[in-house]
Parts: sequence; structure tokens; C-alpha cells
Amino acid sequence: MKAKIIAHLLGGGGINIGYHVLKKTAMLGSGFAEWEFHCADTSRNNYDNVDGLGELYQIKRKTNDLKLGVSGSGGDRRTLVQDIALNIPDYLESIGVKKKETGVYHLIVCSLSGGTGNNIGILLAEQLMKMDIPFIFMCVGDSSDDTKLRNTQSSLATLSAKAVQYKKCILVYYINNSKIKGATSLTEKVNKANESILSASVILSAFLSGENSEIDHTDMEFFISAHKLTAAEIPAGIYSVTFHTGAISKDDQAILPANAVATMARSLTAGNTPVEFDLRTRSHKVGYIVSEEAIERLSNQIPLHIISSNGALKAEVESLAEANAEALELQKSLSNYSIEAPKQAVVDDDLGMMF
Repeated sequence: MKAKIIAHLLGGGGINIGYHVLKKTAMLGSGFAEWEFHCADTSRNNYDNVDGLGELYQIKRKTNDLKLGVSGSGGDRRTLVQDIALNIPDYLESIGVKKKETGVYHLIVCSLSGGTGNNIGILLAEQLMKMDIPFIFMCVGDSSDDTKLRNTQSSLATLSAKAVQYKKCILVYYINNSKIKGATSLTEKVNKANESILSASVILSAFLSGENSEIDHTDMEFFISAHKLTAAEIPAGIYSVTFHTGAISKDDQAILPANAVATMARSLTAGNTPVEFDLRTRSHKVGYIVSEEAIERLSNQIPLHIISSNGALKAEVESLAEANAEALELQKSLSNYSIEAPKQAVVDDDLGMMF
């Protein structure tokens, strides 16, 4: 049975990733998952500017003055969070998501550095956890200024706390736009990030196609929701998911960064192409691509691997925390002072003007 990925494109960042990257993956055809797109944001601006994929659910005001509209958050995560939380059930109802379905996977896509998409993403993840619906959290961080930095770290911290609260394992695909290697301008960084996301989404779509042999829906659900694995105890929390091609060696730092411990893995090959996988995990399964179209498209990449790991974000979080501490010290050094008017100035008390 062909499987489906429901992509939730949230806020400006998520909508842009969907339009510039994921719609390409959705056109791959046989041997890849079917894709369904839905957008949610507090205003129409981002959606209208890129001819958004799927229908837009616009967050509605549900607190305070019900006559007051909702139009962006200005980068402040606290601005509309209560309204967003009250909108999540309505959003899911509007797109027909009522319960877990076999062969249907959810992909939450957002930026962590703003004030809207991250909140929608985290609160949507919470609701999907309550409904026992498997999902992957695809997100982009940014540490280029203090507000984006704070939002990125606090979003990761919130997502981690939610995972522990609900005793779930959340798979996170994370990129920090500010730390893209080999890129200097913002445009270069965004383009390289999009290339990485495209590569990851193609491999993900192959694994979740439902058309491979030896790896079925349950195998992939256990990979995404590792807390369901009964053969090995996997602690609740957030786990990094990475995508690879070719041979996998435990000594290759490009596969897993320092502090990372491999948890789960799935591999796909075709024909007689061997799978070289020298990495200890709690669970590893090998499947075979049977679609001739997919084999031809992926011929120079097979075998494919998808790996979850614990601790891979440790260095990133420590870096964000250090930068946030520096930002806090800078904030303490800011002070306002009064500028005195000339001694001969004339003051208009009614207008508060000095001449």
C-alpha cells in the first residue's frame, strides 16, 4: 500500500520550505510516498507571496478582544501563543485529521527563530502525541541575532520538555541557517539549507513509500516513534534524525558528531548492492527498493540510510546557551539617559515640545 506524508507547513519559514523544496519531492512518483500539504499561519502574507501549497488555515483570535484580527507576531513567541493553542484542534479538524491511520505519516515543518511557526509546530506536535500519531519535526534554527537566538533555544527546550512530559521520542531534523558551511550571504545559506532539506526529504520519501520489501509500515513507525519499541527501552526526549548514502562506518565523524549515540537505523538497497553498516544501534533493519523508477532515480546513492541518535544536538544547544548568556550580559549594559534641552529653550507644556 502506497503511504502518505502529510506535511504541515507552518509560519513563513515552513511555507517557504514547502514551496521551494518539498513540492519537488512530491513529484517523484513511483517508489516514493504520496505527499499532502497544509499551511497554517497568522497572516496570509507568506502564503500569498509564494503561491502556497494546499489550503491556508489562518490562525483566528480566540482570546481577549474577539473582534481584533491576528496578523503576525513580530518575532515575539508570547504574542499569540494562547490563540495558537486554541486553534490547533480546529486546524486538525479542517484538514480531516481525526485519528492515527496506518501508512500515514506527518511532517511538521517550521522555523524555530520566529514567533509563529515554532509555536504552531510545538503545539501541533503536542496534539499529535496525544492522538498517538507518528510525526517528524523538521525545523530550521537561526542564531544571527539575539531574538532569533533566544527563540531557537527556547523552542528546542520546549519541544524537549513536551517529549518528556508525554513520555515520547520525537525525531527532529534540524539545521541552523547561521552555521551553514561554505556560505557567507543569507541567500547562499538559505540555498544550501534548502539543498540539504531536499536531499533529506527525497530519502525520507523513499523510506516512507510503503512500496519497499522487508521494511513495512510498522518498521518505520517504530523508527519514528522509538518509545513504542518493546525489545529495547528508549528514553523519552528529542532525537536527531540524519540521512546518509553509501557505506556507514562507526569511525566516520560525518555520520555522527561527538556526543551522539546511534539509537535506531533503517537501510534501503536494491538488487545485489551490499549494505555496509558498521554502527551499533538499538534496532537496525534493511529493506529493498522494488520500484524500477525509484531504483533508477536513486542509482548513484543506494544504499540509503536513515539514523536516529541521542545527544547529537548537545553541542548545538550548548553553543546557543553560551550565545544567549552573552546576549543577556549585553542587555544588562544597555541604559537610557535623558538629553537636556538648551538652558535658553522654551517649553510648550501642553504639547511636551522644547524649542
